[in-house]
Amino acid sequence: MKPGSAVPGNEKAWLRAASSAASLAGALGEIKAKAQIREGTEEGRKAGLSAGTSVALPDSPEAIVNASLIDRVIGRESGGNPNAKNKLSTATGAGQFIEGTWLEEIKSQRPDLAAGKTDAQLLELRTDGNLSRQLAGGYLSKIQNGLKAAGFSPTDGDVYLGYFLGPAGAKGVLGASPDAPILDVLTSVVGEKKANAMLQANPSVLPGKTAGQVRQWAWKKMGLQTKTEQGPALELKRNGTRKGDAHDRAALSAFSWRLSAEIDQSLNAAYDEHENDPAALTTEIDEIQKQTLAALPEEVQELAQKTFLTRRAIYERKANKEQAKRELTQRATAAEDGIAEGFRSLERQAYIAGDDEEADKNLQERVVALAGIIDSAEANGALSAKVASRHRERIVETTAISRVRGIAADLPDAKSREEYANGLVDAWGSGEGPLADLDYKTVQALSREIGGAARSEAAKLNSESSVEKAKFKGLIKSDLASMEAEGVGIQYGGEELSLEQVSSVVGEVAAEKWLNGREDARKYFEATTGMAQLPTSDIMGRLEDLEPVAGAADYARQEALYGSVAKAAKALVKLRSTDPALAAEQAFEELQDLKASVIEDDPGSVQNLISERMNAQEAMGLPEAARAPLTKAEVKSVLYGFVDFVASDQPDLKGYAETLHEQYGEHAEDVLEQMMESQGLDTTARKFAQGIMRHVKEGGAPLRSDVEAMNKALETTKADKAFTPVNMPELFDFRDTNPATIEMMRRDPQKAAMFDEVFGEGAAQRAMEQNPLPMNKKQVDLLLSDPSLAPQFDEYFGKGSAAQILDNRRKPADGITTKDANGLESFIPTSELAREYRRGR
Repeated sequence: MKPGSAVPGNEKAWLRAASSAASLAGALGEIKAKAQIREGTEEGRKAGLSAGTSVALPDSPEAIVNASLIDRVIGRESGGNPNAKNKLSTATGAGQFIEGTWLEEIKSQRPDLAAGKTDAQLLELRTDGNLSRQLAGGYLSKIQNGLKAAGFSPTDGDVYLGYFLGPAGAKGVLGASPDAPILDVLTSVVGEKKANAMLQANPSVLPGKTAGQVRQWAWKKMGLQTKTEQGPALELKRNGTRKGDAHDRAALSAFSWRLSAEIDQSLNAAYDEHENDPAALTTEIDEIQKQTLAALPEEVQELAQKTFLTRRAIYERKANKEQAKRELTQRATAAEDGIAEGFRSLERQAYIAGDDEEADKNLQERVVALAGIIDSAEANGALSAKVASRHRERIVETTAISRVRGIAADLPDAKSREEYANGLVDAWGSGEGPLADLDYKTVQALSREIGGAARSEAAKLNSESSVEKAKFKGLIKSDLASMEAEGVGIQYGGEELSLEQVSSVVGEVAAEKWLNGREDARKYFEATTGMAQLPTSDIMGRLEDLEPVAGAADYARQEALYGSVAKAAKALVKLRSTDPALAAEQAFEELQDLKASVIEDDPGSVQNLISERMNAQEAMGLPEAARAPLTKAEVKSVLYGFVDFVASDQPDLKGYAETLHEQYGEHAEDVLEQMMESQGLDTTARKFAQGIMRHVKEGGAPLRSDVEAMNKALETTKADKAFTPVNMPELFDFRDTNPATIEMMRRDPQKAAMFDEVFGEGAAQRAMEQNPLPMNKKQVDLLLSDPSLAPQFDEYFGKGSAAQILDNRRKPADGITTKDANGLESFIPTSELAREYRRGR
């Protein structure tokens, strides 16, 4: 049986049932929607139980403003829907309270409910219609009293304005010029940011309006007439005279023109606000008509009624027409969605059915149901006759094509599917089967589709076979790498690779090579596992065990294994000599975890890490002199402080030592030693620095001899660094260069040239001019003994230096002068002699 060409005898009944069901569903949907609107409106007005918080509203007029105003405000804000939400702000519930206002009001008006609840829990209560109404009444009363206290006589419209804009906003509008832009008014009372947010949240009310227009809008929302809506003044003489009658006719004529214009203006405004809600538009126009007629004299009542009758009909017809369009569009969208889903379901069901004749009955039911939906949509205008006809044709086509595709999918392989595709045109020519309902072009396209897919599938399988082979070769390499690194091979299909698997892909010779490589990888793993933690002697012992045996059949493999392990051992030993702290860290995972947990500002955690590093280096058999507290990278990161210290003219040794002790504790001397070594300080300088460190650690002052020796070593270091043409941080500024550097440049012009290379052309000359060298006693004594040497003295030390010595030099008093081995002079005041003596001087 061919789907679509033969259906059960009760086809019409099926179609009628489907159409009736679709029509009924649409009608029920409209009824439900209207009921929900009514229910939502009423719910906000009733006092009942909701979330266990609703209570009866107070009846006392002193407690709240009049109930009529509350009704109008809630009707305007939400239509009484307790679940209403504003998409442009946080306003929620019947009273459309924003979060901040709700929290303030519920805590002040209902502290019994607010007690013990979080702000989030209190905000959830905004959907309680009864509670929202109660708080709205209290809030309106507060606004009314606040406006009165500010000197205003607020109408219901003004009170609603306070509800809409907030009390501050209402006071600003009432106190402003009617022509003032509303944005300026709000900015002056709530700030620019909040004012802009208010305009964005109310795009149809506030932007581009003046304070007067916004106030009139609020009055209208509360059913009040604004001054411009009270109708034009009409003054009639009614004296029966010819002149009086002429005056009355002219007045009535002019009045009718103004009245017509004002009615148009009011109706335009009402339409702009309610164009998408015909019922609300009619209600609004009724109210406008009622208020306008009530304010007009009897002579123009009939004219006004006729004007309203003709004008309002235009707006109401337009609104109803647009509403009908929207409803039709909604029905059309719903129908298209339902039909699209029906076709998807039909396509799946026909595809699954394939050539299964037993599935025909269910498939026919699906066809009839979809046809019923199409008929119903056409009947209620959601679909045009042309579109509906096209959908019906598509039912037959979709059923036939999907069944053919399903039959092809059930075939065992790509070759069978290609043969099936090649025979489709011949099958169509026989006039039987699902193809009989299709035209030739469709069948031909279907044949190309299925045949092309089958050929692509076959090509893909061939390609995948080649890819699989290449992939398997990659797995073999990964297996060897895994065995070498972890001691176990990789898993393939839940098991380790087997010789049979490998042979089937790469052949027996390559498989045998893989097996030997796997054994060598295992031996490499065993030889290198834990090697990083062993003393160097034990590492050498492991290498000895792997020495190749001359004449062995597998000598080449043994030699290759020995070479690989020796390379790994060499790398470990080299790292221990160049960066022992890093070597320890890489050897012990515990140290890596400990380093990850170090807190920069916590000296205790830093000191603990260094202690564990030193212990690890001891366990690795490193001599004490070869151990290091910091890695090279860490030394580099802390060197900047040390370099600044070295570069200073008068290093604060004591302060720097205290800083190191505070950061590194018992390891401070080791850290200082490591930093000095990295900067190239000689052993003697490092010895003096360590002596200073120990004195500071014990709470004493550094020995003067150590300080002098340390200063001399630092000067030498700075001078050397100045002539090192490397890209590194500046160790000194040429405007404040140490004397040793200046002296070297004066004696050796080549040094000055190197200085210029580092600091720029002319830097050496400026440094020498700005930093005259200090003179020793031997030089001064020579000048004093022979003043004729003054010109040479000035040339060397700077103009005026000789005169300064000859005029002012006096023998030191109250102390003694000492010389070191180089003839450098030092002066010790008498007050310090006793202290120096106690220190062993």
